[in-house]
Amino acid sequence: MENSNAYKVENAKPEHLMELVNLLNEGFLFEEPLNKAIKLEKDECELYFKNSTLHCLISDSSILIRRVDNGQIVACALNQLGTVMNGQLNAENEDGVDYERKINKMNNFVNFMRQGLLEVIPNGSSYLEICTLSVHPQYYRRGLGRLATEASIRRAEQLKCKFIVAVATNYKSQALFEKLQFQTGKTIRLTSYLDPDTNEPMFICNNGTTCAKLHYKSV
Repeated sequence: MENSNAYKVENAKPEHLMELVNLLNEGFLFEEPLNKAIKLEKDECELYFKNSTLHCLISDSSILIRRVDNGQIVACALNQLGTVMNGQLNAENEDGVDYERKINKMNNFVNFMRQGLLEVIPNGSSYLEICTLSVHPQYYRRGLGRLATEASIRRAEQLKCKFIVAVATNYKSQALFEKLQFQTGKTIRLTSYLDPDTNEPMFICNNGTTCAKLHYKSV
């Protein structure tokens, strides 16, 4: 990891909304394997990025990382809080907005993966979910994804959550979670998940990602 003194970890707040949306547009939009697989464009996800980011910020569970010298946000973990209760996940994942078809398809897939929590987390347990882990492309390979994840684990502890969880759709983030002793609760090969419109595999990734994994860790 690069000298950690060059970066500052903060709890992300609603006033950071547009800086964080800009960060997603500069890297996550184009580098996240599922986004690339369905050729997601900026105008298709602009509203969703704003709304989903604000939702995570309002939960007061998200993390951002800044450069110390100029204050630039270079990485983030956008998190939300939830509870497993009576066979359901009590997290406000739906905001009632009718997004672009591609966004809805991706959300349906993530929700499908997220349901695996019901099989691995005891009833009544609270959790912090890492919804989006993003690093600016100019700051890859500096340990910032790990830094944001470790800060999220500490935030889960501070908030008295029993678990921290994530749906990981990039083989690099999957490897990171495994290094940090997350367990795998559900795995699905991407070639087996079919597009309801075409009955063909929805996500064919060219970066080495072959599956999606649901990770969880007791805190």
